[in-house]
Amino acid sequence: MFVSHCRPWESVGKDGSDNGKPRVVGNDKQPMDAKTIGNGSTVNVIVWQAPYGDNNESVFNSLTAVQVTDLVEYNGSDGVDFDILDSVSPTVAGVKDEDLEAMF
Repeated sequence: MFVSHCRPWESVGKDGSDNGKPRVVGNDKQPMDAKTIGNGSTVNVIVWQAPYGDNNESVFNSLTAVQVTDLVEYNGSDGVDFDILDSVSPTVAGVKDEDLEAMF
């Protein structure tokens, strides 16, 4: 499963109090630098949830803590890029392979 969650590292609660940063730890439960966590890392998370809205029809989620169980270090790339592939064959949804060969 893949989950993307965005919360400012420093946010405030409903009453204006500081929620603080989510706690980030490694396998040994020792604090670690969150900036080292790269895409593809495996983590356990603690998420606090609370209903909100006029009739509590929605659920608010807040990331409380992260435990990194398999670290893939962030490599500091300048942006998103493609993976290197051994071989590539073009595909287009709804088009037959023989029609693609004629296009290329």
